Amino acid sequence: MVICQGEPACATFPNVLRGVTFIVCIFTTAFVGPTVLILPFLPILFLRHGWWRKYIDQLVGTWFIFVTRLLELCFNVKVNVTGELIEHEEPGLIIMNHRTGLDWLFFWNALFNVDWRLLTSLKIVLKGAIKKAPGAGWAMQLNSLLFLNRRMEEDKEPIEDMVEYWARNGSHYQVLMYPEGTIMCKDTLEKSRKWEEKLNLERFDYVLHPRVKGFVLMVQKMRQLGSIKFVYDVTLAYSDVIVESELEIFKGNTPKDIRYEVEKFRIEDLPESDEGLEEWLNGRWKVKEQCLKSFYSQAQEDRHLAQVFEPSHEIQKMRNICTAVWFTVLAASVCMTLCYSQTVLPYYFVSSAIFVFVECFYGGFDRLQVKLLCQDSKSKKK
Repeated sequence: MVICQGEPACATFPNVLRGVTFIVCIFTTAFVGPTVLILPFLPILFLRHGWWRKYIDQLVGTWFIFVTRLLELCFNVKVNVTGELIEHEEPGLIIMNHRTGLDWLFFWNALFNVDWRLLTSLKIVLKGAIKKAPGAGWAMQLNSLLFLNRRMEEDKEPIEDMVEYWARNGSHYQVLMYPEGTIMCKDTLEKSRKWEEKLNLERFDYVLHPRVKGFVLMVQKMRQLGSIKFVYDVTLAYSDVIVESELEIFKGNTPKDIRYEVEKFRIEDLPESDEGLEEWLNGRWKVKEQCLKSFYSQAQEDRHLAQVFEPSHEIQKMRNICTAVWFTVLAASVCMTLCYSQTVLPYYFVSSAIFVFVECFYGGFDRLQVKLLCQDSKSKKK
């Protein structure tokens, strides 16, 4: 079995400097975005929800584009996307194997290569604890991402509420979820072995057996609301280095060669029953296991998953503009903090207090947005 290929980068000063620079830029802009660029427009949330949603989606999309450029500048990350096109103008569900805690971050580069507009319509299913992280977690709440606790009795209502929220917005979102529910590491692989033995399941070495109930609930709810046209099965493979811990990024240790293969399925071609969907998902993971087994059995220079999507020159120019804008925001926020700290620091404190207040009384801005948009329909049902 080959799970990890390549040697991690040495923790040299240049590598550490790149890692620290990336982290500082990401977390500073992630804090400035919600507090400075979004919170002052909070009244729009209560007056014109559609305007609010479009503003947040577009603003966060430009930040995603900024991050893709940072990954290339700091770490020389390159992605190779093959297979079928993910359509920006059609609602869809993206399922992908979950190898590291940074899979979703690198996937932004893949989406940029396919169609940069996907970064303005992407929604991600994440672990619930992430939403409480100052700055980054607040931005994710405002972007109406879906946070789960990996317990169906607790997750059923948030899934149904957020899917309805996405549908009622009238936007065509592409939702990324990881059916495995957690990353693949030594501990989770050992648990998977016990699960396989207990239920007499096929042995997997490159993926974990998927948790089917969340996937089935998501598909059926999206079907009910008419907010899904395609299901995209994305197979992810790291050709050089697999980062076992997110902390490795501080050392500048990231994969440089990341591969994605996309398979597209029309929703009407998927089974209609819950049992049929479970069987379909398990079947896709068996295919994914064989695909990755074949990939890692090849010499590194010969590896491929299956035309390659490359962003045009005009799109690259647009990304450079987004990067320049966010670097300007970063520089301006630092300068304002240093020069006008007596005014700026209290503002940051009040802004942070607002996010804490909403978290305590409403469960976060993600839940508040759902309540504001969907409460009318729920009251009518009652």
